[in-house]
Amino acid sequence: MTKIAEKEQIIIAYSYDSEDFHLIGSFEYLWAIGTGLAAQSTNIKPPSFSASKIPIFNEDQQKWSIVDDYRLQMAYSTTDKMEARIDYVG
Repeated sequence: MTKIAEKEQIIIAYSYDSEDFHLIGSFEYLWAIGTGLAAQSTNIKPPSFSASKIPIFNEDQQKWSIVDDYRLQMAYSTTDKMEARIDYVG
């Protein structure tokens, strides 16, 4: 669903990752008449979140959800006690 600007305005846009759709950050965006938003961005503000959580954007539903985020933390196998760095959201 592509949103098109009906008037020129400066908005806060929220960018998200193109693979797993997690929030990357926000930026000011000059939204010109007749144009859409920047790729992988929305003007829908993400909900507040706490440590070890992150917003994920659902493009089909046009809404954010909050999921666990343990990226860059170490996990240990319960079978062989090997360690691995978590590199994905969820």
